[in-house]
Amino acid sequence: MRIIQVINSLGTGGAERLAQDLHGQYRLDGHDSTILLLSGNDSGWVSHFVYSLGLGSPYDPKSLPMLSDLPAEVGLDFADVIHVHLFPAQSIMAMYRESSNAAGCLITSEHSTSNRRRATCWGGLMDRWTYSAYDRIICVSKAAATELGRWIPGSSKLIEVISNGVDLSRFTPLPELPVRARKSPPVIFSAGRLIEAKNYTAAINAVAILQRTGVECLYRIAGDGPLKEILTGVAADLGVSSTVEFLGEVSDVPFQMRQADVFLMPSLREGFGIAAVEAMACGLPVVASDVPALGDVIGRDRSCGILADPESPRELAEALHAVLNDHSLSESMGRCGASRAAQFSIERTAAEHLRLFGEVLREKRGGLS
Repeated sequence: MRIIQVINSLGTGGAERLAQDLHGQYRLDGHDSTILLLSGNDSGWVSHFVYSLGLGSPYDPKSLPMLSDLPAEVGLDFADVIHVHLFPAQSIMAMYRESSNAAGCLITSEHSTSNRRRATCWGGLMDRWTYSAYDRIICVSKAAATELGRWIPGSSKLIEVISNGVDLSRFTPLPELPVRARKSPPVIFSAGRLIEAKNYTAAINAVAILQRTGVECLYRIAGDGPLKEILTGVAADLGVSSTVEFLGEVSDVPFQMRQADVFLMPSLREGFGIAAVEAMACGLPVVASDVPALGDVIGRDRSCGILADPESPRELAEALHAVLNDHSLSESMGRCGASRAAQFSIERTAAEHLRLFGEVLREKRGGLS
């Protein structure tokens, strides 16, 4: 099967990591897989079967005509499956289908339960037109499927839920290392862009509450983003500047996770929660916000972690204290998480994608016969 995944760029977000992991698994499974990037620092072949248009922004209007001039080895018109991630790539590929001879199936993944377009009339029109161009919509969680169905009535017939997957081999603790050595002070770790949806202000407030109640800890955040200066100010105002470490973009997240005692994911909303799966695979207990997608990932029985109200720093602090203060509970959650993470392997996710691709291709070819 010839599969081309189209995405805005290859950053450190969950959708970008999924696209890369799927690409690697498809090739291991013997499929002809390519990733096509709309934007990036370089143009042409930038790495192993990854091609970039090299635009400064995925919103650049030159992207559409450039898609028609791709070299033959990338040519979209010859793909069996074009699988698109994220906006604006979704709309650009919908427009491409209108103007091209592409005969393969066009599939997109919905990675979120919300977006800014849903607050505007224009956004509603854009989304409805965009999604109508696709043969199937893969939602990465039940929560994402529910919200998309509410946003675009009638889309349910196109939706299939396939959970995100993780290359667990990267996150399984190394045999020669302990799953997690007890630190003094203990380390709380988060990973994700410094944006409003990740809710780091509440997390820093929770750490400040812990410190005021005599719980010493370090809080390390891997990621960069537009709120870094604001969050640095929040930490200073709360007197925890020496406790909160902003690591910036981190190339080896598994290493950082292995240095931690608990993983904190305080997001206001999540489409899935890949980072939570990665943390569980490393044997970390998880404290996460009580939103539908994260509840599906870590479970609601407190076996692998604790769900807390993301708008309550005190509740987040209490959950962190419960894990940090009870070594046996922490170890038990870590073991449970490592076992549960196996449900979200990239092998399983890729197999589900390939099954769906085959079904859609058979439908299209049957309709043409």
